[in-house]
Amino acid sequence: MEIDHKCAYGPCQCKVPVMGQYCSDHCSQADKLRAEGTQCSCGHDACVATQSI
Repeated sequence: MEIDHKCAYGPCQCKVPVMGQYCSDHCSQADKLRAEGTQCSCGHDACVATQSI
């Protein structure tokens, strides 16, 4: 599985596979609901690290 690009949910910093769009169901649902905010709460290491800076 080749990692290629960032998750489609704007605030999320996770990388996703070539054929993927979102890193998780959480981000997919948040994007569909147009969830506002500057931080992602998917819980993956990439996003947790950016929240603690």
